Amino acid sequence: MKLRLHFPFVFALILSVLIGCTNHHKADQTAYYQCLDSADTAKNHFDYTKAFKCYNQSLQYCSDTTPNWTAYSQIEMAKIQNQLGDYHGADSILTQTVKLAVDTVYQLNAHVALANSYIERHNYQEAVRVYSQCIPQLHKVADRLVVENNLSYVFLKSKQFTKAFSLLNRLKGHPALDTLFATKAMILDNWGVAVLALQKSGCKAAFDQAYVLRDSLQNMSGLTSSAMHYALYYQQQKQKDSMLYWAQKAYSFAVQCHNPDDRLEALRYAITAASPTVAQSYMAQYLHLSDSLQSSKARAKAQFTSILYDSKKAKQENFQFRKQINGLLILVGVILLLSLGTTYVLRVRARQKELQAVYSTELRLSKQLHDELANEVFTTLSFVENQTPESDTKEIVLDQLDGIYQQTRSLSRAMGAIETGELFKEELLELLASFSTAKVTVVALNVEWIPWHSFSAPIKITVYRVLQELLVNMKKHSGASRVQIHFTMERGQLAVTYEDNGIGLPAPPFSKNGLANVENRIFSLKGSLTFESTNHSGCVIHFRIPK
Repeated sequence: MKLRLHFPFVFALILSVLIGCTNHHKADQTAYYQCLDSADTAKNHFDYTKAFKCYNQSLQYCSDTTPNWTAYSQIEMAKIQNQLGDYHGADSILTQTVKLAVDTVYQLNAHVALANSYIERHNYQEAVRVYSQCIPQLHKVADRLVVENNLSYVFLKSKQFTKAFSLLNRLKGHPALDTLFATKAMILDNWGVAVLALQKSGCKAAFDQAYVLRDSLQNMSGLTSSAMHYALYYQQQKQKDSMLYWAQKAYSFAVQCHNPDDRLEALRYAITAASPTVAQSYMAQYLHLSDSLQSSKARAKAQFTSILYDSKKAKQENFQFRKQINGLLILVGVILLLSLGTTYVLRVRARQKELQAVYSTELRLSKQLHDELANEVFTTLSFVENQTPESDTKEIVLDQLDGIYQQTRSLSRAMGAIETGELFKEELLELLASFSTAKVTVVALNVEWIPWHSFSAPIKITVYRVLQELLVNMKKHSGASRVQIHFTMERGQLAVTYEDNGIGLPAPPFSKNGLANVENRIFSLKGSLTFESTNHSGCVIHFRIPK
């Protein structure tokens, strides 16, 4: 049998914390994706301000353990800001995202969005720098082709047509484009623009291929670009009717895409291509749309600033709230630990008091046996001895009284005081030696190796009394001729093995009433007790007591 210590309360507390953390993560995940759904719905209805707000709201459910979530939401927010002209705001967000997204699947998206922001502000040098840093890190062919095409677009915007042509000339022959139709269309379209600018041949065929691919994919944004480039081509060919036709097509595609900037560019082509009378109508439309767009962008920028400010303020308030909650949790934890510690100390003290009470009772009884009962028996013995006449009865009475006297003295010594100081080892060895006789050999092993000075008085008393009771039990019942007691230290615990070659204990189940005191003493110190014995094979008893 062994006494095992269990901590169900602590285990339940730890388990509940782990479950709580898991449930909290699941709740955050659900809330995060609900925000994304709301943002996507708003974006599909071209309510970009609401979409921006929902993406921003999703960030409160992100953490250091979910960098992908943070990167995705921030990139989408920056795209909206770029689209509505808040370039500085987009830069501010994307600068953080690029650092955050280093080891995420959104690394490419973050760099592309940042470069696009530079392009919108005509900061082509920075756009080239971002793309040039990004390209060597790309391992997927599809990603590399997209980014290199974007780099060629920067060269076109900055009028570095030779660089653009050289890069695109290499890209358009890549075999991977046979399956990457959208990318192939972009490369062909940009290659056509470079060829047109350099006054080389082949641009019209490239425009045609790109247009067919985009039409098959129903890529409205791509079709808008193709229509613009057709208008540019016919402008150089001085075919105003065709130029006007493609300008109108570009405007129509831009309307379907809800892209006011592309609508303005299409109107500029239309104004150039149309007759003076018709051009006035396009000009009025252009001015109205431009004013409306500027006002819309100004409002959007103000709204974005307000949303981010409110979010930052709420985040700070939430941080303070969490800080207070964490402080409260720490306080509760400290109180809980103090309570548990106090309870443990009180229990230890209570056990020590119980052991001390038992020890004090034993000492009191020993004193009473010695001072009162033994003296009374001795007095009676002396009285009877001095009486006459001599007779056999007198001798019998004297022998019986002497036996009672010796038993009383022996019992008094058994319950007497125990040395628990520096001389405890000698006291213990003296006890063991007292049970060695001509018929019984008691051997103590390693008793001198035990650091008895590190054990408390209650533990020493318990060890002494337990061994005393085991030896008394052996002397009365086992018929053993050899007893071996082995002392060791195992993982900070005192381990004692008692072994004799007596008749042993009966096979289980057996009554342990005779060893009840042994069990109670050991268990009171949170120790363990194990019997290893079968009938006629001796008795082996292990017990452990923690410091």
